[in-house]
Order: sequence, then C-alpha cells, then structure tokens
Amino acid sequence: EDFQLESKYLYSVAEACYLLSMSRSSLNRLLKANKIRSIKEGGMRRIPATAIEQYIKQTSKATMKGV
Repeated sequence: EDFQLESKYLYSVAEACYLLSMSRSSLNRLLKANKIRSIKEGGMRRIPATAIEQYIKQTSKATMKGV
C-alpha cells in the first residue's frame, strides 16, 4: 500500500505502523508510554502526522547522541 504523509493529518494505527516500519504491538507500547500522541474518537484511534514526525525527530536525536 502507498501512504502519503504530506496529504493526511491523521493516520490509522495500521498506517502509522507502516510509516514507522513497526509492528502493531510495538506501536501500542509507544502509545501506552506516551511516546507517540494519538487521538481517540468513538472506537477509532488516529495518530496525527505531527506526532509521527515528532517521534522520528526525537528518535533520530537520541540515536545520534548514542542513547
């Protein structure tokens, strides 16, 4: 599947997993630890594009520092 980060504001959990190249259980751990923000409306959880970008930036900085 082809996802376009620049054209959407909110992503499903499955789309976020694809974009971050991680399993659903890994993403769920990050959500529970508040390392990635999400929005829940009704029974649906959505991850904002800004939250995905922020997580990537934070992870990249931590990796560069050797953390």
